[in-house]
Amino acid sequence: MKTGKDVNKFGLYISDCCALEVPFNSGDVFSRCPRCSSLCDWEMADMTPAEMKTLIGMVKAEEARSGRAVTAGRLNWKNLRLGTSNGVS
Repeated sequence: MKTGKDVNKFGLYISDCCALEVPFNSGDVFSRCPRCSSLCDWEMADMTPAEMKTLIGMVKAEEARSGRAVTAGRLNWKNLRLGTSNGVS
């Protein structure tokens, strides 16, 4: 999926330019890469059901905390996977 196209399925997507993992909600529009600002292709990441459940929980918790929708780049899923942060940037 390319920058500017509609997201059809909630999930974690990886940018082709920087290999950055970013969550997108269904109905969002694929953004430019948050790291390098390039137009890019986004590929859905392979996730286990447990990882998907964790990602959904993180998105809901951040939205409840902030009172606004989580946007690309606000959830640091890669650091959470590595155990180096609380997952929110």
